[in-house]
Amino acid sequence: EVDRLRRELAEALQEEDVEEPSEATSDDIEDWAKRVSRFVGVAWDEKRRKWKVTLNELDGKDRTIGRYDDEREAAYARNKAVLDAGLEGRRRMNAVDEHGVLVPPGAPHRRAKASVIAPDPLAVTKYGVSK
Repeated sequence: EVDRLRRELAEALQEEDVEEPSEATSDDIEDWAKRVSRFVGVAWDEKRRKWKVTLNELDGKDRTIGRYDDEREAAYARNKAVLDAGLEGRRRMNAVDEHGVLVPPGAPHRRAKASVIAPDPLAVTKYGVSK
């Protein structure tokens, strides 16, 4: 009985028309890149079409600082909010050079959800490799 059900299921799955996902075009990648900020605490607000700045307070609540037309202006606002709240050293800030000019990282600051980090082979515990 179980074998018969497995065969029927396999046949049903083979009969289904499954669309293959289309490959991302360069336009899709460019659109994504425009919406992902390179700066900490800055995200694209699709509804309002502006860069939204948030700050996680000590009580764990996210506070919206504001929305800006320019990504860099938003990053400066984020840094100012961290300093004004007295959270320097407790919250990440966007890097600036000796002249106070933002230094953007080479890529968006968040990893893709699909990224996987391999365990450090040198970090061995008494139970084996650490997580």
